[in-house]
Amino acid sequence: YTSLAYAFLVAILLIYLILATQFSSYLQPLIILSAIPFALIGVIFGKFLTQSVFTINSFVATVGVAGVVVNDALVLIDFLNKRFQEVGDRRKALIQAVHMRLRPILLTTLTTTLGLLPMAVGLPEYSLIWGTMATTFVTGLCTSTFLTIALVPVQWELLERLRGRRKKKQTEV
Repeated sequence: YTSLAYAFLVAILLIYLILATQFSSYLQPLIILSAIPFALIGVIFGKFLTQSVFTINSFVATVGVAGVVVNDALVLIDFLNKRFQEVGDRRKALIQAVHMRLRPILLTTLTTTLGLLPMAVGLPEYSLIWGTMATTFVTGLCTSTFLTIALVPVQWELLERLRGRRKKKQTEV
């Protein structure tokens, strides 16, 4: 578990560095990475709900869920930035971007969940090794997708509002 935890932390750091370079921002990558705790909330919820054991495979599934959720948040933030540059109005860009990216994000979650659901519920029989991994992935992904869709745009809006205030103050001085 310890070596996986270290590898997970190093991966998060590397993802942050790549995103910071890509977005030329220190804060937007933090919004994207905030989706990882959403995945952890889903994993913990799923473990309590199913009363299953947290195995090494569950940890691997947690890392996988984190990757999918980071990808969802990345797609959403990138599209939000592009819409904001095109439209110029934060609210309008936010509504358009969430509306246009909602289907791909939900389809990713739905296909992954439906693919793992038989293994998660134990069809034809439950496997202690692979069942815990599947339940971890399914519950983590479903919860984190919902939270990502709901909270990442709010975080982006707050960050852009703060940037707008700073620009306004700098132009006044």
